[in-house]
Amino acid sequence: QTRFTQISATHDRIKAYTNREHGTLPSDAEMIAFGDDLFETLFQGEVRRLYDEARSRQQGRKLDLVLTSMISWIAEKPWEFAYDRTRKSFLATEEVHFIRNALAAVPAEHIAPRAGPLRILVAAAQPVGFGHLSIVQEEEVIRRGFDALVAAGLAEVTTLPRATPGAIQGCLSTAAFDIVHFIGHGAFDEATGGSLIFEDGSGGSFQVAERSLREIFCGRGVSLVFLNACESGSGGQADFNKGVAQALVSHGLPALVANQYSVLDS
Repeated sequence: QTRFTQISATHDRIKAYTNREHGTLPSDAEMIAFGDDLFETLFQGEVRRLYDEARSRQQGRKLDLVLTSMISWIAEKPWEFAYDRTRKSFLATEEVHFIRNALAAVPAEHIAPRAGPLRILVAAAQPVGFGHLSIVQEEEVIRRGFDALVAAGLAEVTTLPRATPGAIQGCLSTAAFDIVHFIGHGAFDEATGGSLIFEDGSGGSFQVAERSLREIFCGRGVSLVFLNACESGSGGQADFNKGVAQALVSHGLPALVANQYSVLDS
């Protein structure tokens, strides 16, 4: 009871700050205490023994830790912040691949290996009236990261500025992209779920909810979608699968990276 009260309080504190409502971020010491509460809650008894045994067998390879919860108010907590005091490390940032699994009736889409280079689509949306995003800088970082592969003919990076829903769906319908990296705004509402904000073709905003996002991204042969957008990984306390990331993964998208909190562009 005490640990969960503390976990909920710190989680709410981070959300309040990143949503620009009030307060401050936890200090480093407070984050370690927060991570310790998460770790001790997650790894109890036999689970802790199995975790320690798995870590001992790593042999230089990162451990895959897959979290699946059928209880929404537990799934909604940021378990990625778990801190192992014995090893003095946050699991998700150092030696563990921390993966969330969305419960669904639809299996992950099987994508056969494709000949040719890895094809990456970088789509960006900056509608009028929304906070300014560092789109140019982010595109440059992505291109710089793949420079060697592009030079060797092993990767291609295509950019789609001022992305509308129709434009990105057109790209994914007519060309075989392996990865989609979206730079834009997102939102989450406990009652209606998650959404991404695209442009409408005239510079204004076009809010796209979960069902339409599934139609854009799922069943297109995409292996990975990376959403650099606020609350794109958030889930509801009453229904954790009510969220952008959960909607896409539960309808067959093999892998997705998203943000549980609002993202401060700075």
